Amino acid sequence: MRFFKALYTPLLAWALRFKLVVVAAAVVLFGSSLFVFTRLGAEFIPQLDEGTMLLQFIRSSSAGLNASTDLQRKSRSCCWRSSRKSNACSDSSHCRNRR
Repeated sequence: MRFFKALYTPLLAWALRFKLVVVAAAVVLFGSSLFVFTRLGAEFIPQLDEGTMLLQFIRSSSAGLNASTDLQRKSRSCCWRSSRKSNACSDSSHCRNRR
């Protein structure tokens, strides 16, 4: 504990002496975190060809199997009502081709 206190005390004194530097560093770190936040999950969404559409339905993690399959069935039927359809796949690996 003495080690951490010996490290913390001069660091705190420095931060209080150079407030502008500390605030500027905090603003830069926060701004860069916003940039990273906008990129999160982008690697999981496939690149789409022109004219295609990706719908991703996200269920609650607390949803049971029956509720999840019911929602999947409803979302699939909703998508099939669209006038432009050729291939529909669900995350449960059931794919159908219609032309």
